[in-house]
Amino acid sequence: MNGKESILEKVIATQMNEEKAVFNPKTVVLNLLSTMSEREKEIVSLRHGLNKDNQKYTLEDIGKKYNITRERVRQIEVQSVKLLKKQLKENTDLNHSLLVVEQIIKDSGNVIESQELITRVKEIIIERVEENFVIFFLNLIKDRFIRIKESKNIKSGWQLPDFNIKILEEIIIYVEEFISKTDKLYTASELWKTYKNTSEYQKRADVMSEIVFFSFIKLSKKLKANPYGDWGLRHWNLITPRRMNDKIYLVLKHNGKPMHFRDIANTINTVEFDGKKAHAATIHNELILDHNRYVLIGRGIYALKEWGYKPGVVADVIGEIIKDQPLRKEQIIKAVLENRMVKESTIVLALMNKKRFKKNTDGTYQLAQM
Repeated sequence: MNGKESILEKVIATQMNEEKAVFNPKTVVLNLLSTMSEREKEIVSLRHGLNKDNQKYTLEDIGKKYNITRERVRQIEVQSVKLLKKQLKENTDLNHSLLVVEQIIKDSGNVIESQELITRVKEIIIERVEENFVIFFLNLIKDRFIRIKESKNIKSGWQLPDFNIKILEEIIIYVEEFISKTDKLYTASELWKTYKNTSEYQKRADVMSEIVFFSFIKLSKKLKANPYGDWGLRHWNLITPRRMNDKIYLVLKHNGKPMHFRDIANTINTVEFDGKKAHAATIHNELILDHNRYVLIGRGIYALKEWGYKPGVVADVIGEIIKDQPLRKEQIIKAVLENRMVKESTIVLALMNKKRFKKNTDGTYQLAQM
């Protein structure tokens, strides 16, 4: 029996791979648009960003182009989309497309967040496809599935008919509550491991996988992963950083080692937390002013204070190192280099400050005031 089931599963998997291989929403959409008049085709394309520049145009912009009212543009768009949906039902590619989309939702636990579905669809398309085509295609077939309307606590999404929405709500509330209580960030693996150790998971272990779990919580409006994949409550500064200082902290924390302030600025701009550009001078000012979080350890190079670095110039670091016992020059150099990114000559020069340090007859150094 198990052997037969295994063979059947392999056959189904092979068929699905074949469906995915020919799945291309852009091709379907372009074929549908080719059946329309030039004006209808262009109005729909301009409104939904299906043109060469991938830009969506307003009713007013399109109205000026055709010398018609905004309302008339809207009417043409609505009528055209209805016609496309009707034609799609008779399209031979529809069944293939529906099977692929249905399988994506099924693999996600029979429910998926809207943007996540768009991402997953794009991932399996062999050719590069602009996101606007995927969105338009999904809009054409949305009546074939059950849409989850956006609510106070849940984002908009898609579900299969036999999915129990109450299960989604219960899991989301449970995860929101235990993250709120622990008041800490979780990596994806930590969050999944923590959830697996709960009684809530045990109730659903037979249907709950890591993929399904994250599909569920991505529908939560209160939960969010920051650009580095750390999960927490959306309003937390380290999940949705609004201040530049929080972005600096996240970059250093994720990098795990000291960075030059210019590299920090470049990383912030690459990650694009919120689209706001970071300027090196602004980053430098933030680092200089916040002595509670950051420590200057080299020329323009900063580290997190929580890593054990102590503030001060090289002489201050030396003083902290030898305050309890005298040490030889090479011992001091080694210890300082663990806390500062400076040249050895800089350390030797600091040791020559007789007002702060005294060289003993055995070659060790101590504080001058000891």
